[in-house]
Amino acid sequence: MTELNTVNAGANPDLANSLVEQALADKPQPVEPARIIPPSNNVVVLPSGYIGSDGKLRTEVEVRELTGADEEALSKADTLVKTWSTVLSRGVVKIGELSVTEEILDDLLIGDRDTLVLGVYKATFGNFANIDAYCIGCKEYKTVAFNLNEDLKVKTLADPVNQRVFEVFGKTNRYLVTLPTGSAQKEISVDPNKTDAEIKTILLEKCIIEINDSPVISRNQIKGMSIPDRQLVVEEIAKRAPGPQFEDTEIDCPNCGGKVVVPVNLGTIFRY
Repeated sequence: MTELNTVNAGANPDLANSLVEQALADKPQPVEPARIIPPSNNVVVLPSGYIGSDGKLRTEVEVRELTGADEEALSKADTLVKTWSTVLSRGVVKIGELSVTEEILDDLLIGDRDTLVLGVYKATFGNFANIDAYCIGCKEYKTVAFNLNEDLKVKTLADPVNQRVFEVFGKTNRYLVTLPTGSAQKEISVDPNKTDAEIKTILLEKCIIEINDSPVISRNQIKGMSIPDRQLVVEEIAKRAPGPQFEDTEIDCPNCGGKVVVPVNLGTIFRY
């Protein structure tokens, strides 16, 4: 039979208190539970919106987190435009009550497509993007945590139905113009060897609806425009286009105090 050693608290209170304190000190400390970061909101609001065949404007879009299967599909895209198209086709679930189709995605304005690519990124990786930027003072790259919700400006259309079509007056001609969509973006990317002038021709052919009230039905009409008019229309398109405003951002280097220019665009955000 095992003999038990007991302590009489009344007879030896100091020893009893000492043993109690030791027991409390040896008690396992509670383990702090793992921090679980809740997923980002999977609803994206478009800066302009999708207008369906029924004439209804839809601005709320459901996106989802990308998976390993999506990553494999993305690895097969050989151009950036194909990469973003793959992100959209796999990461966008619904536009309004409509299930997403390639036709709907192609009809979206480019700024809306960019917004959705960012939405899929945030649903997958969160609201911060780690962007590599070069510090001239330190002569090395720094990784900058860029807040996509707070640090990235998004331009919206005040009138998303009527502002997507507008007039531009050239030297002698009047142009009725619409903002570019995904179909223009995809056509431009078909041949990576196109010159800037050829890209401009495709963009204008996709965006100019009329020249002096005559519908644009041939690429030759775009080629026949004067160079100043072509440039003017392109500038007006860029000025009015909604969506994320990708601009380089300057921050102070915490090590040398110099300026670090952070290149902000879809490629640097996704690290492509």
